[in-house]
Amino acid sequence: MKNNIDVLEQSESDRINEKLNQLLDSHGWSCSLLDMVSDCQAAAESNYEKLLDAVREGKKILVDGKYYISIPTTIKATEKEISYCNILGQSDNAEFVFTSDGTMFTVQKAKEILVDGIALTATAENITMFWLNSTGHIDNFTFSNTTCTRKIRCLETSGTSSDPSGIGIKNIRINKNQLLNQDLDFLKFINMPFEVCEISENKIRNFTSAKCFDLHISNTNTYYKEIRARRTKTICRDNELINDDSCYLTNSSFNYYTLILLEGKQCHYTGNHVEGLKSNHNVNLYDAYLTADEVIYEGNTNKNNMCFSSLKGLNCELVKAKDGHVRYIKNNRFIVEKSWLDRLNKEQTTSITSICTKLKSCLIGISRIISMTCMICVIAPPRNVQEILFSKIIH
Repeated sequence: MKNNIDVLEQSESDRINEKLNQLLDSHGWSCSLLDMVSDCQAAAESNYEKLLDAVREGKKILVDGKYYISIPTTIKATEKEISYCNILGQSDNAEFVFTSDGTMFTVQKAKEILVDGIALTATAENITMFWLNSTGHIDNFTFSNTTCTRKIRCLETSGTSSDPSGIGIKNIRINKNQLLNQDLDFLKFINMPFEVCEISENKIRNFTSAKCFDLHISNTNTYYKEIRARRTKTICRDNELINDDSCYLTNSSFNYYTLILLEGKQCHYTGNHVEGLKSNHNVNLYDAYLTADEVIYEGNTNKNNMCFSSLKGLNCELVKAKDGHVRYIKNNRFIVEKSWLDRLNKEQTTSITSICTKLKSCLIGISRIISMTCMICVIAPPRNVQEILFSKIIH
């Protein structure tokens, strides 16, 4: 009789545990339930291992505090491979603090990757949250409502030089993130197709890497045309990038300094504010570098962005848009403030006259290739004859 009772009790206990696990799988597992240790740097490596195991098992993760994370170098890329990821902030202090370099997760095939509502801080160098294999595919990738400090990269792939059919990402969405003191390209998605990519409402402060959002395709890629044609639509809207006066691009090896570098089929670049990109090195500096068949560039502000290298000769190129047929450019503001030049002590080497001459030549060049333009261009303060002369070529 006792044995029968023990069996019944064990069976009932199993049923309760099964229901509890089903409930947790549905609503999420907090990091504390996974036996991760909060506010303890000594637990950083074991925290990562427990998190990795849970994500590989398909568990939804609820971050309920501040957790230190260290990625062991002994874990192989194949051992980090996941097919699903859902990491959500559960508390106001939800945060991962990275104490070592490395890649958190690798992806070959996944239906959904979602990170939302947490802080990510790198005390080490070069943290990549997700690496997509060269033959990998993701249905939906979303990275939103995070606060990322220092060298954090949300997604990276080096892409493919083979037939791109069946690989890449269907939908990419990166929105409402705060990126602070970033010295790493936040998104590096090169040589790979996607259907729709939306980058929206992000606030970026003091960015000093080459390209905040890098979506280029190598010119030497055999499947360049096929990959570009499969990148159906890119939306880059309502982002704000502002660098302090003391924030310069200092890496002289970079070729570009820009919010976004894109190659695709269609791009809507609207409502963005880019301010304070500057370098003393010879670099191609733009608010955006857009290579697409169709570009809509509307309602943007390009303010106090300039390369001061004598080799570049005042790089003030406006609306960098290549290799396309449709250009719709309307209601944008291009601003260079004399007070800003004075604060940077550039008044001796950079005159308002030279800036006006350079910007005028850029606008004249643009007006020859676009179907519609309505630009507001300002040199302020003060108003002077150069500004009046400059305003005459505004359509």
